[in-house]
Amino acid sequence: MSNYAFSIGQVDPDLEIDFMDLQPPVAMQASLYGYYSEKAVDARAERDSAVNELDKMTAAVELEIREDAAKSGEKLTEAKVNAKVEQDKRVVALKEDVVEKNRILQRHEAKCRALDHKKSMIECAVRMMLSKSNVMSEKGVADDWAGDESQKAIRRELRGGK
Repeated sequence: MSNYAFSIGQVDPDLEIDFMDLQPPVAMQASLYGYYSEKAVDARAERDSAVNELDKMTAAVELEIREDAAKSGEKLTEAKVNAKVEQDKRVVALKEDVVEKNRILQRHEAKCRALDHKKSMIECAVRMMLSKSNVMSEKGVADDWAGDESQKAIRRELRGGK
């Protein structure tokens, strides 16, 4: 039984690596990272704008509450003002918007972190491929000799014959 509600069919195509054909993922990596970095920058700007709107609305609602209390003679404590501000429908809606903008930003940032991981995996795969190719060419191992035994032979060579 798996601890994850995930299947291989759910893998994001931008994060897939065909280890038998490394050229496409290598060629696309920088472009994908740039694309999602730009999306993260835009999402951060949208979130910051939403936070600014929330701050402006919070200040405006607080002023309204204080002006209404002054007109009516109602005595207000800071706690009562804060409670009324927090319950104002306009403030609540803007807070929901900020939460949504944060969610979008975090998704794009997570995609960039996943692409960093993909980059590391590609680098490792390329190093392994180059190492295998180099050892085979230096030692005269035929290119068509593949499989588990060839990998063991390469590892022995890399360990100095041990």
